[in-house]
Amino acid sequence: MSPITRGISHSESLLYSLHRLIDAAIICVTVGLALRHTAQSGVTDLVMIAATSIIVYHVVADLSGLYRSWRGTRLQNEIVCVFVTWAYTVPVLLGIGLVTQYNADLSYLTKLVWMFGTPAAMTLARIVMRKTQQRLRARGFNTRTFAVCGVNELG
Repeated sequence: MSPITRGISHSESLLYSLHRLIDAAIICVTVGLALRHTAQSGVTDLVMIAATSIIVYHVVADLSGLYRSWRGTRLQNEIVCVFVTWAYTVPVLLGIGLVTQYNADLSYLTKLVWMFGTPAAMTLARIVMRKTQQRLRARGFNTRTFAVCGVNELG
């Protein structure tokens, strides 16, 4: 097959895969911490809630563009996107929990810890990742060279 008929190919870098993996780990940890406030929760509840949360979050994140390249943009914009993505994810998950009766088993404190702890931890992780990237780029890793053509506002 010729390169022209293949269409557009899209490849993600290792960094975007790392973001997805870190977000999934954060969701698992915050669900685990939140479930400590519910007396009768077990490992099956943890696995079911965490897996559902990860799947829904990644679908919403793909729709919101969270895992796109944020290079050259302000950290504040990425953090806003994290909160917006989570704000769309939570009602979907609570709706799924309502239909499956998982909401009835969880305490309000569990839900609050989960709802507010997850985006806070994701924000902290993104700040740490950005600072690490800045330090690596200052040492010459993951840098790109380019030429600016034109003497105008865009240039």
